[in-house]
Amino acid sequence: METIPSVTLLDIHCPQSAEHEANVADITEEMSTAFANLVDFATRARALRAEIENQQDGLETTRAAYLELVGDEGTAQSLNDLRRVETWHEVANRRIEEWKEQFKSPPGPEMPSPPRFETDVPVGDYVPIEVLPRLLEQYQTSVRRSANKLASTLRAVSSTHYSNLEAMRRQIQTSLGEEQEVTAELAEVAERHRTRLTALEQKAADLADLDGKISKGFESTDELIQKASRCWAELRRARKEACREVNASMSSFFVRLNHNSVTRKIDDLLDDLKTGTFLHESSVQEMRDEIDRSFFVRSAIEHLQYIDSDVAPEGLSVSSANAKKIAHEAMDREKYDGIAQLAVVWPDDGIEILRKPTDGEPVHFDDLTEGLKALAIKEISFAASQRPAVSDQPEDAVPTTAIFENLVPTLREQRASRQFIIASHDANVVVSGDMECVVVFPPAASESPITGTLFDPIIRDHAIGLLEGGDRAFELRRRRYGDHE
Repeated sequence: METIPSVTLLDIHCPQSAEHEANVADITEEMSTAFANLVDFATRARALRAEIENQQDGLETTRAAYLELVGDEGTAQSLNDLRRVETWHEVANRRIEEWKEQFKSPPGPEMPSPPRFETDVPVGDYVPIEVLPRLLEQYQTSVRRSANKLASTLRAVSSTHYSNLEAMRRQIQTSLGEEQEVTAELAEVAERHRTRLTALEQKAADLADLDGKISKGFESTDELIQKASRCWAELRRARKEACREVNASMSSFFVRLNHNSVTRKIDDLLDDLKTGTFLHESSVQEMRDEIDRSFFVRSAIEHLQYIDSDVAPEGLSVSSANAKKIAHEAMDREKYDGIAQLAVVWPDDGIEILRKPTDGEPVHFDDLTEGLKALAIKEISFAASQRPAVSDQPEDAVPTTAIFENLVPTLREQRASRQFIIASHDANVVVSGDMECVVVFPPAASESPITGTLFDPIIRDHAIGLLEGGDRAFELRRRRYGDHE
């Protein structure tokens, strides 16, 4: 027997409790998944933030160095354009020169060898062996001239347009001022700054996207916290209704809920999460009773998301400050599941059992005798329900008078709508309870059980023998009671 009765006694008569507890378990699993996603987003956000916000080569530092170098974005673009055009001209002229140096005139058609005559006939009279080579040489010379002319023309065109760059250079120099000289090196340095700046700006956009996902994630966790809160409230309502039903069917006792009295699970979670904070137990208990679960989840994630999250905002209560401290410590030790569980768990209900007053005030369970405590447990167990009941020796520790006056009437009344299966050595339970089917287990292991009703002589004989101690004991008690009368 437990020193303090468990709410499980009441939940026998509250079938909805199992459904609500299963819902809480599902919500806890959803919260663990949602919180794990937030941890992933926050980890990535922190890494990006460290790169973007650092003072050495972060986004603002790079942008400041870039603008200091080139003045403004327009000048930087012009400087980069100038470098690109100059590079183009340099490459173009180099390729023209390389082409000219490597150029070879096409050899022309390959002519057949002059034929050999068998007679003494001059070949030249029939084959133009002198004219053809001259013509090929003239062709090759003409092609080389054309190639040289093309190369000169290309260089001239490039040179003509290259002169336009001077105007661009002077314009850029005016924008830069006398502090900077327009050079290719300056353009390269500016381009490196611009490349890094572009990469950092993309990372800043990625960071903003992650921060947005975290905000959406907080909406999801807030919804789960509210859902869990409603689930716990529905569980309490169902248990209060079970209290009313149970109290209506008990003659000697009544029960009532003690809301928020069982905090063992929360205390265990906090005890694990607070390790390293050196907070006093009383501070943790105060925080437990006032905890804002949404604030707790946000504090944990923001500690990972933001580099300077340890700074406490002004006006924060002591309880909230302690919650924030525990959240940060738990995140540092990667106690992610514990944080997720704490977000959706509420203190459980306890029950108080009181004996109905005959006169005066009700008597609390703690102040009852052991026998009356046992009777109270039995009465609650056998209170109004449609479920079958199985009990081994319900009379154990219960005062004899209470068995007959309280337990037996409950059995007689309840058996009309439910089934009882009871193992008992007490005649009050078996006989006075009007058991419809009696199974006798004789003391000898070799004897088989006997089934029947108390109207069967053999069942009655066994009942007198096993429950009353036999005919003589039964008769002796009858006489003693008779003498007493």
